[in-house]
Amino acid sequence: MKKITSATVLLIIISTCLISCQKEKLAPNVITQEFNAVKFRQQIANFLSAGSSTARGYSIVVNKGGNWVDTFSFGWAYRNPTGGSYANMHVNQEINMASVSKTITAVGALQLLKKNNLTIDSTIGRWLPSYWNAAAAIRNITFGELLTHSSGISESATTYDSLKATVARGLDNPLKPLGVYANSNFSLFRAMIPYLADRNAAIAKENAMLPNTTGFETWLSQEYVKYMQANVFTPIGIANATCTPSANTAMAFNENTGGPVDAVITAVNGDWLNASGGGGYYLSVMEVARFQAYLAHTDILLDQTQRSLMNSKLLGWDNGVSPMTKKGQAYGKNGALYWDLNNDNVPNAGEAGLQTFIMQFPNKIEVTLAVTSIPGTFRTFAGMVNNAYNISWENK
Repeated sequence: MKKITSATVLLIIISTCLISCQKEKLAPNVITQEFNAVKFRQQIANFLSAGSSTARGYSIVVNKGGNWVDTFSFGWAYRNPTGGSYANMHVNQEINMASVSKTITAVGALQLLKKNNLTIDSTIGRWLPSYWNAAAAIRNITFGELLTHSSGISESATTYDSLKATVARGLDNPLKPLGVYANSNFSLFRAMIPYLADRNAAIAKENAMLPNTTGFETWLSQEYVKYMQANVFTPIGIANATCTPSANTAMAFNENTGGPVDAVITAVNGDWLNASGGGGYYLSVMEVARFQAYLAHTDILLDQTQRSLMNSKLLGWDNGVSPMTKKGQAYGKNGALYWDLNNDNVPNAGEAGLQTFIMQFPNKIEVTLAVTSIPGTFRTFAGMVNNAYNISWENK
């Protein structure tokens, strides 16, 4: 048997250390990256000031890991059209969040699907008011089809008269192509959420109030807002979320390029209570950023299974505004309103408007944005924000 001396043992130890050190020396350097929130926000601000016009007012909130890490505001929130009083835009300024309201409605809808042991493949017929006399094709629409704009409905008007006419006539496109954007898809939840929350109570109310359809439909709207407050807003610390503007609600402006600053056109937002579901929540950018943080990082609004379903199926997100970033998939939602002063159904230079935008990025980053003016056609945010996100990762 070969005898192992202490010198041999020492040699083995030294050799092992040398090999280990050599491996460590030869290992490639690991480059880690850190997200620069200030750079990200600045890229967005630069975009809003570039080109032939500058936004009249805007606010940006950037979240990281469920906490806001950077904010920035510029310009006007509202002003007296005849001069005098005005206010600067800020992150706690209430503004009509337009179609960003659809993402909020989607959360309420997913909560109630779970409560009723339904899935996104369940059909909606049982949850519509009976006196609407919905066509069979409408009754057979699934919740998932509404939440992804693939229902075959193409109606953009959101009043109750429009909704009733829409469901009575049947599908506008029986082929149900994906992504035919229609506000009615989400406005229908204004009528259905009271039934999903308590079907027996809604049926009893319907029977008791008819033929007073106006009163009953206002009750439906109030119940929708009541459910959303109790189950979406109150649990995350947002009080009195409403679809009715206040005296201090941000206005919409034009950008009137080349003209004097006092030549802007202002538009006062109306009461959206009976047109809500797909738009019309009056919230601040900071409140919507709070909603995003709780949605993305906690189980308070939706559990992990529900969140994964919402993201994978783009329920309440825009298909064309949910890009692939350098870090993975993002999920986004656009909102926009304009006041069609020349009645051509197209936003033009000189007309008043506003835009809102949210996006959830990989690596626990979210952005919330509201702009109080349009330069004519709407700004395209998705590509710009995606690029800003990609270039805001820096080597440590």
